[in-house]
Amino acid sequence: MPPPLISLPPELLCDILRKLPIEEGRNMLLSCREIYDNGKHAFSQKCFRVIPLTLEHESMSQAEDLTKEQPCCFLEEIIIRIDRECDRHPEKLHLEDRLLSLFTNALQVSTKFDTITIQYDPEEFGSPVGRNRAPTKAVVWAIKTFLKGHENTDLKINIQNIRLHDCATLFALGKSFLNRVHSIGLRFEPHDTTVRSIQELLPLATNLKEISLMNDTGETLTSNPIRKVMKAVSSKTLESISLAGVDTTKDKLQEILHPLKASLKNIKLQQMTFEQKSFESFVRYISRDYSLEDLDLEDIWETDGKKEHEVIDPMSYWYDLQPTPASS
Repeated sequence: MPPPLISLPPELLCDILRKLPIEEGRNMLLSCREIYDNGKHAFSQKCFRVIPLTLEHESMSQAEDLTKEQPCCFLEEIIIRIDRECDRHPEKLHLEDRLLSLFTNALQVSTKFDTITIQYDPEEFGSPVGRNRAPTKAVVWAIKTFLKGHENTDLKINIQNIRLHDCATLFALGKSFLNRVHSIGLRFEPHDTTVRSIQELLPLATNLKEISLMNDTGETLTSNPIRKVMKAVSSKTLESISLAGVDTTKDKLQEILHPLKASLKNIKLQQMTFEQKSFESFVRYISRDYSLEDLDLEDIWETDGKKEHEVIDPMSYWYDLQPTPASS
């Protein structure tokens, strides 16, 4: 049986490739001859929709070339990766000015450019406090300066894999554009002792659509810090919440989710442990009280205080409660 990508019509494969970051699209194109033959036309023009870059000279130069010499008229998103490859002295490379120029060029060549994603390294654990301050400052300055001349644009900002100490930097420097943040993903780390920084940031993110809270502590994370974070959410249009690695109960989750009931459309729970064997009652509560578009349950466990067991096929609990379509 041929792999699904090989059997796709060329037009559909090209559409998939254009939606990928350009480097990932090229890697897919080179994976086998059949995919190359069917998908090569995706790169006959610079019609890809995402440019990823890291804050170092080579990556910045490639992004600059793409938006100058080879205009990308379908560009929608620029992803800025703040990881261990970043230059920790961005002023030496004039990264603030270069990012500002990149945003300006992107808007000039593409009417579809509307998203900047700040993506922190998901594999970087226990990084020293302040390690990402300089690159975060460079990105924030460029975004703030860009928006001063383009206040009427519908620019959205997504923030992925941020740590609490980086939230403090973002709050201190980026207050003027936090209302444009549509998505934020926060990772808890072992040394975290307070959630104050994200509590200060979230009230300014008045148009937040998605929030993701992940436990990277290597230990049990209770519902208490999750509850404190979610109480700080001010957006009345939050549509999606994702939680990973939390010990909770049906009642505690109900307290967290209830204020979002009017707008919430998507819930994703991963690596969750339900105390008091309350998983099934939680699913019944969600099925009864919410009108969701999507519920995703993965790696769910239950405990009675003594023994812990995995919930086999947790999604079946949800499916069993859905109305059966009427037969014609």
